[in-house]
Amino acid sequence: MALTFNAIYQRLQAQRDPTAATGMARFAITGPDVFGISLPALRALAKEAGRDHDLAAQLWAWPSRETRILATMIDHWKWVDETQMETWAADFSGW
Repeated sequence: MALTFNAIYQRLQAQRDPTAATGMARFAITGPDVFGISLPALRALAKEAGRDHDLAAQLWAWPSRETRILATMIDHWKWVDETQMETWAADFSGW
C-alpha cells in the first residue's frame, strides 16, 4: 500500500528529535517545522514511499526541511517540469 502524506507526517512526528533540531539550528537549519531527522532515515522512508509525483507535491507544500527533502527523493525526473523546478527553487530558505 502506498504511503499517504498523513502517514508520512505521522512517521516524521514519531521520529522527531528535538536535540538534533537544536543542533541543526546552530548551522542555520531552521524553519517552521524542523523534525531533526537524519538523511539515512529520510532515504529509508523515501524508498518505502516509492515514486509519486502527487505525493511529492504535497510534501513540498509543507514548510519543512524534511518533507521537502523527501519530495525531491520521491518525485521522478520524467514528471518534473521547468515551472515546478522554478517554483521549488523560489521556496529555498537555507543553504
